[in-house]
Amino acid sequence: MYYLTKHIAILPFVHLVVILIQKQWDPRRYSDVKTEVLFHVIKQKLAAATSIIGGGGLIPLLFLLFTVKGECYLNVQLIVCDQIINNEELRGHELGRVLNHITIPVLPYVLELHILLKMFNIPKDRAVDTHFLLTNHQGEEIGRTSTTVLRNYRADDQISGVDKDFVITPVIVETGMINIRCFVDEKEEAWYPLTVRLQEEKLKTEVN
Repeated sequence: MYYLTKHIAILPFVHLVVILIQKQWDPRRYSDVKTEVLFHVIKQKLAAATSIIGGGGLIPLLFLLFTVKGECYLNVQLIVCDQIINNEELRGHELGRVLNHITIPVLPYVLELHILLKMFNIPKDRAVDTHFLLTNHQGEEIGRTSTTVLRNYRADDQISGVDKDFVITPVIVETGMINIRCFVDEKEEAWYPLTVRLQEEKLKTEVN
């Protein structure tokens, strides 16, 4: 039974190797961000499997859970809404409507977006520099925020991390996809796609 469990536990590592091979064959299939997301999922499975069987032969694979500096890999998540309220009484954020697309009345248009940034495994002994970069569907820069310094705010019995809300107001001059990209210490850690539509285009689509 032990050997069967051990063989099952090794599957996440095999999955990781397969993804790396596929990324080399077809880079378009796995972007850097998508690959990182898959890495996080697989590393969690690997850690759980190691815990279940008590390590043994899987211990050498634990290097996958850490950076070259010996830190756990940073986990960054973005949620974009039409409104975010920081409820100090409840010590949390109240989210409005989560946005995957938004319709604007005219072009150009100043768009107000509320972003909830969640970080896990943030270094406990130092702060990190964070900023957002907005690009259009061609990858051209259409906006950039100033740098915000963030640090761990979690209790000792929690995974280190921080929640922070931002408001950005990019000037939109064309419809289509925009990407909200989050950089931590100058490295892109997460991105969020948002489709911008024009009211007239929406009406034409509904009529047709």
